[in-house]
Formats: sequence, C-alpha cells, structure tokens
Amino acid sequence: MNKRNLLLLTLSALLVIGTIFFSCQKSSSSKQANHINLTAPSGEAIASNIEELTSQAGKVVASKYGSNQSFEIVKVDYLPFKTGLAALVTYKLPDGTTNNFAVNHNVPYVIASSSLQTKTVDAVASPDVAPPPPPPTKVTVSCSGSCGCTVSVTVNTNTGIITYSCSCSPCTATITF
Repeated sequence: MNKRNLLLLTLSALLVIGTIFFSCQKSSSSKQANHINLTAPSGEAIASNIEELTSQAGKVVASKYGSNQSFEIVKVDYLPFKTGLAALVTYKLPDGTTNNFAVNHNVPYVIASSSLQTKTVDAVASPDVAPPPPPPTKVTVSCSGSCGCTVSVTVNTNTGIITYSCSCSPCTATITF
C-alpha cells in the first residue's frame, strides 16, 4: 500500500469515527432534554416544550452570567401541590457549575432575603420591595451573589406556604413577574 492510499484510508477512518462521535453527543443531549418532565403533579405545565423552558432559563442565566453564557437544563423538581405549580429548575454551565431557580404559579409564597430585587418582564421594578403579583402570574425566583448561592425552598405543611430563600450570604433574591 502506498503512502497516498494509507493517508486516504486514515482520513476516511477519522471521518467515520468523528461522525459517530458527534452523532452520539447530539443523541445524548436530546435524550437529556427528553427526560425533563414539564408537568407538575397538579397537571400544570411549567412550559409547553423544552425550548420554551430553555428560553425561560436563558433569561435567568443571562442575568447572572451574561447573555452569551451557554447552559444545559439538568432537571426540574416539583413540589407536590394539588393546584398550581412550584418547581426548582437546575441548570449546568459548561465549566460544571450548577445553579437553580424557582418557578411558581398560583402557590402562596414568601421570600426570606435580606436583599431583594423585583423585576417585571425584563425591567427592574424596585429594589427591596416585593409587591404581590397579580394572579395568575408565573413568577421566577433566583439568587445571585459572590458566595455562589442557590435558591432554597421550605414548605410550611400547616399553611401550605412556600418560603424561598438564598442558600448563603451575601446574596440577592430576584423575583421576576
């Protein structure tokens, strides 16, 4: 076999291996997206499809890490309410950093944070004030700060009220209506 044929054979083999590798990676990503449950125990959907949820998550990620930050939704954990929706969405950045945000729709809640910011759609409404959203508004709660904080959730089983808080200090809880 001459050098030219050996080179062509090697390049062909690399092309086939590369195609298989990238196909497997793409399949793995779509399998991950297919394993994300979009429906809460109440039957209410957090989003109509994974692309819509990714878009919602993108706004949270962009506000924490910048608009060009890529991420992957890892899981959605639902709180067991018979009506409404309360969920924690966990995402992962390419460097392995994981974080989360909460989504709430028609479930009573309070925010326990020494620093609070509210936003309406994409505009800041007013710092340190959390007016109750007009029903039936879907709300997201996220935390940001130098300590790498995440959203923590506690449910008062006597009242059914959720308390959202940040996992460390100093941290700012942001509520987006």
